[in-house]
Amino acid sequence: MILPAYNEEASIGATIDRIAEAQRLAPGLLDDLDVIVVSDGSTDQTVAAATDRLRGHLSGTVIDLSTNVGSHAAIRCGLAAARGDLLVVLAADGQDPPEMLADIVAAFTPGVEVVWGRRKSRSHDPFLTRQLANLYYRLFRMLTGLHYPTSGIDVMAISRRASEIVQAYGERNAPVFLLVFNLGLRDAFVEYDRGERLAGESGWSLRKRVRLAVDMLTSFSAAPIRMLSLVGVLVGAAGLLFGTITLIRGLLGRIPVSGWASLMVVSSLMSGITLLAIGFLGEYVWRTLDEVRNRPLFIESSRTVVHFPGNEPD
Repeated sequence: MILPAYNEEASIGATIDRIAEAQRLAPGLLDDLDVIVVSDGSTDQTVAAATDRLRGHLSGTVIDLSTNVGSHAAIRCGLAAARGDLLVVLAADGQDPPEMLADIVAAFTPGVEVVWGRRKSRSHDPFLTRQLANLYYRLFRMLTGLHYPTSGIDVMAISRRASEIVQAYGERNAPVFLLVFNLGLRDAFVEYDRGERLAGESGWSLRKRVRLAVDMLTSFSAAPIRMLSLVGVLVGAAGLLFGTITLIRGLLGRIPVSGWASLMVVSSLMSGITLLAIGFLGEYVWRTLDEVRNRPLFIESSRTVVHFPGNEPD
């Protein structure tokens, strides 16, 4: 099990307790459970809290990254460190109930390589957040052709083979969940009710949400650039029409001296469209540069391995 965590000192211990309880209630099904906590450059005591709570409860590994690289990069770090045949990704804040582990494992029937946790609703999110999320995911489905759940995905469980395929991908900015979803492997869904945070405040800021949305679109769709091309064609056609009308009016001597306002409107409109096009192109160019530089996606500062009593290696 992989728990990406950023400043979750207040909640990581309770989450680990719930995982241990879920293991106790499913004897034989979760016996070989191993927890990997990836601290995404946390500035609090997340690493110490996770290490202390694992001792005497579960076997696991606590990895501390040198800086905050984002939850999806932290998940990739966890995938690289995991050694099990089934890898589950849950939120460290306890909103994704560990009690669903048994249902996830049971959903791995023969042939299934990916199991998604799908929210039944987003009732705990503010009204505006729910509406914007639904609108975005519907737009994303339309632009990419991928039937991504409109409620989003926060829980993922994949086979060892699926994990190896993902790690073989060199894309740095592609969200992990979307990358797995795009593999086309046979999957299944487990529905659940997402709860409240156990403690602390979410580090999922508006800036990070916007960045994820842009990463999702630019990684799997050329629609933004194509839409700008279409806008360019339409504006060009409108400009040609306007120029023709102006020429005819000039030949007929019907052009008044005034015209500063209309000139400014057209100039401002064209400047805005030009800057928007440059911005979209810049997003794609920057991602190309980031791939070419091939800098490390994450750097580990420390790694602590905890063995549950009786499960120590020989």
